[in-house]
Amino acid sequence: MKSNGPHSLSSEKGNDTATQNFFTEVSARFGRDTAQTLSFADSGWVWESDANHCMTWCSETFETITGFSRYDLLGKSRIEILNSDHRDDLRIISHINDLKAHRPFRNFLYHFDGDHGHSRWLVVSGEPRFDTSGEFLGYVGIGRDVTEMFEVRSSLEAMQNELAEKNKIIRSISEQVDTGILVFDSENNLVIANARQCG
Repeated sequence: MKSNGPHSLSSEKGNDTATQNFFTEVSARFGRDTAQTLSFADSGWVWESDANHCMTWCSETFETITGFSRYDLLGKSRIEILNSDHRDDLRIISHINDLKAHRPFRNFLYHFDGDHGHSRWLVVSGEPRFDTSGEFLGYVGIGRDVTEMFEVRSSLEAMQNELAEKNKIIRSISEQVDTGILVFDSENNLVIANARQCG
């Protein structure tokens, strides 16, 4: 799995104590090869679920990054963790179907409410695990906190909506004025011309 580009935690960042601790923790749980496969930029954690999709393990970096206790996740199913208010969301239904079919998934965005009124926007990716006889064991995956990015995007969308509303008001007013009106933006592009100006 990759997120924001692959990194070798053992070699490229070997002097960073927190990164080395993370690599050691993941290596102990899944083996060195899997730990290197799960290597990703500093903004992530590793998680594991069982055959019933219940969270069985989460790296310590989850707590550092999100401010949540990883024990808020353990024992809960991935399906239970998804915000129940949005169960009819087609994106979530599709994700649940992927889980039930044991398919890999990438960059699934969801809102997580912790037990103490704290909430974050998280993105997770997961790979199904099978034993040697093909029996499904669960998932192992990575996660990132994208709350800040999501909030910036939401703010930009709100500003764009507010600007569109203001433009509607200006257009409405300009159509009621008896004289011609032309409005240009900062790059001298014509953005509003009322009927009197065009007539």
